[in-house]
Amino acid sequence: MAIELRKKNGRLLPFLYGRYYLNKRARVINTGIRWQGTPPASMRERGDATFEASRRRAEAVLQRHRAEARAAADRSRHNTASPDAGPYPSPTLREMLERMRVADTLRHCASSWATWKRGLLEDFVTWAEAQALQTPEQISRSVAQAYLDRLRAPDASGRRRTAKTLRTMKTVLTQAFALVSEPHRDNPFKALCILPERGDRVVNRTPLDGDEIRRLLQAAESDPLACDLIVTGLSTGLRRGDVCRLRWEQVDLDRGALRLVAAKTGVSLTLPILPRLREVLERRAGLRAKGCLYVFPEAEALLRDNPGGITWRVKKVFARAFATPEQLARGITAAIKSVTQSQRRVGVRAASTYDFHALRTSFVTLAISGGVSLDKVRALTGHKTVDLVLRHYFKPKASELAADLARALPEVLTGSAPAGSARGAEPAGS
Repeated sequence: MAIELRKKNGRLLPFLYGRYYLNKRARVINTGIRWQGTPPASMRERGDATFEASRRRAEAVLQRHRAEARAAADRSRHNTASPDAGPYPSPTLREMLERMRVADTLRHCASSWATWKRGLLEDFVTWAEAQALQTPEQISRSVAQAYLDRLRAPDASGRRRTAKTLRTMKTVLTQAFALVSEPHRDNPFKALCILPERGDRVVNRTPLDGDEIRRLLQAAESDPLACDLIVTGLSTGLRRGDVCRLRWEQVDLDRGALRLVAAKTGVSLTLPILPRLREVLERRAGLRAKGCLYVFPEAEALLRDNPGGITWRVKKVFARAFATPEQLARGITAAIKSVTQSQRRVGVRAASTYDFHALRTSFVTLAISGGVSLDKVRALTGHKTVDLVLRHYFKPKASELAADLARALPEVLTGSAPAGSARGAEPAGS
């Protein structure tokens, strides 16, 4: 508890101010006491007798104010919390942004993901303030529903967000309110339900087979950086940010392993270095000798300054690999859209089917199809559950499933003779 002098435009204000702490938060008040006499150079020192008399009056006001604030806080805890509950601060909606930023820092969230979440929360806070809503207690379930309805509405071009995107936004808002809401209050976003509209469906990335991977790598030869990133993504299943920010300290060529922590989930990963990836790392080993922190310093810089630039270069490689001559004749931008984006109904944003994340889908699908157990794949990707792997990443093609089923099901269904048998052979005893 302390008495302070404050300045404005270089001049001392006429009143004495008091500072005290409540629930580990600093509170500053204007005591209403005018200082008199000659103040000291520092408030840790003493002024003349007249000034010290005004300081004692201000301290009495500050003591009384602090006692009243503590009593009010105790009454609030007694009425709303359990007897053994500790003090709980009442932050504003603006403070929610800072708390989420701190939480993302502790979880080592990818910068692009943290930036996207902050943009969403800033939009929500700005919208709430326009409705004269300042604190979490003022956000009811109906207010939360009104904001989600606003997100669902079409933008200026008539495009809508999909139900999957809205669910992601709702999850972020639910997490943010969990950081600032009092324990006894219901989270306004948690119980809300988002149903898909007609024609709205989840579009997954399309995995590549062996022949398609060869075509992709051949098309990437004209862009050495994109080629190295694609090889790394296909060989490890890492996300874009983890590949671009791969550090030399995480590379152990002697033991043939990468050891890192996934930026999105914070899970520790140990990944084998496959032969094609080893070629990339050994070719770039000179950067390590020069003191470079990152394996792909140019990709790390591009991801920091222009994250979309990495995605654009990778999608351009996909277009060169899989676009038809007619599609390429319309220009590379049109070819990229034709090859890498899904076709959706009017008013719904197109989704990417081929991009950097498609390399992760390909890694998972090929690993599981090749016989790697689900638990091992989950350990390689860092997913919490096998269900997430199966639901979002294991996407075998119909042609591959047809070949497997032809080997597994009886001839009466497949029309093909099982291995080791001759179609039309004479039955035994004939």
